[in-house]
Amino acid sequence: MKTKNDKIKSKGSSTPADSFLGLAIGLSLGTLFGIVTDNLALGMMIGVSAHTVEEAKKAVAHGADCLGVGAVFSTNTKTDVDVLPRQTLIDICTAVDVPVVAIGGIHKENILQLKGTGVDGVALVSAIFGAEDIEAECKELKALSEQIVK
Repeated sequence: MKTKNDKIKSKGSSTPADSFLGLAIGLSLGTLFGIVTDNLALGMMIGVSAHTVEEAKKAVAHGADCLGVGAVFSTNTKTDVDVLPRQTLIDICTAVDVPVVAIGGIHKENILQLKGTGVDGVALVSAIFGAEDIEAECKELKALSEQIVK
């Protein structure tokens, strides 16, 4: 049986960490899928945003290779989103057989709260680009993220 990580590897990335560190070539479609995914070139990873178990299952059924799920914490990057309940994140991770990446308001002070949710990775924006020393921040965030990924 293929695992979530095997599916990422089959799309051309050597490890799941490579994919989630932006080293794999892919496309995030937000909540758009269907006809778009039917017309993409083979071999490209397709990431889709999901906020409910139903959206997650629909995205996977339409060919999503991974899901972005959130906002898991309050965020200033997108002000028009609600914080996703922790149980919904857990339910999505359990319901799908593709990697789930938590996104939204994640930084070094709260990242460990994602432990036990089943996420396969995290996506960070403000935590990195708001840092005075981006390289040091990335190293610290990578070490912390390794503690939460199952």
